[in-house]
Amino acid sequence: MAFVLVWRPAADAKCSPDVAPKAASALRSDARALLTQLSIPARVHSFTTLKRLHHQSQFDAVYRRGRRSSDTHFLVLSLPNDCGHPRLGLSVSVRSIGAATNRNRVKRVVRESFRLHQFELPAVDVVVSARNGAREAPNATLTQSLARHWRTVITTCAKS
Repeated sequence: MAFVLVWRPAADAKCSPDVAPKAASALRSDARALLTQLSIPARVHSFTTLKRLHHQSQFDAVYRRGRRSSDTHFLVLSLPNDCGHPRLGLSVSVRSIGAATNRNRVKRVVRESFRLHQFELPAVDVVVSARNGAREAPNATLTQSLARHWRTVITTCAKS
C-alpha cells in the first residue's frame, strides 16, 4: 500500500482579507488613529538604527571615557557625542542575567525606556550594562531604575 501526498497550489487556498484580517495590521491602524487624535506624529518616538551603537570602537570609547551611574540593576555609562541625538548600546550578559528569555526581557525594557526618554536626553552615547539585580526584578522596578539613570545622564551631561 503506497501513500500519496496531495499538494494544493496556493491559488486553491484562498483567504480574503474580509474573512481573516491580520491582527497586527488592525492594531497598527488603531494605534495610528489614537496618535492622530492626540495630534502626535506616529514616528516621533521611534527607535531607529541611527539611535544605536553598532561597533566595538563606539562601545570602547564610552567604556574608557564615559561617566558612570550605577545601582543594583544597571550600570549606565554616558559620553557626549557629535551626532546631535542620543544613541544606545546594550550589554546584557549571560553571566549576569542568565536565560535568553530574561536577557531579552531586560533588553526590551531598556529599549522601551530609552525610546520614551530619548527627547529629554542630550546628544550622548549611552551604554547600559545589566547587573545581577535585573535578573529577577519586575519590569516596573527596572523602568524606575532607568528613569533615575536618565535623570542622572541629563544632569551630568548638562554640566559639561
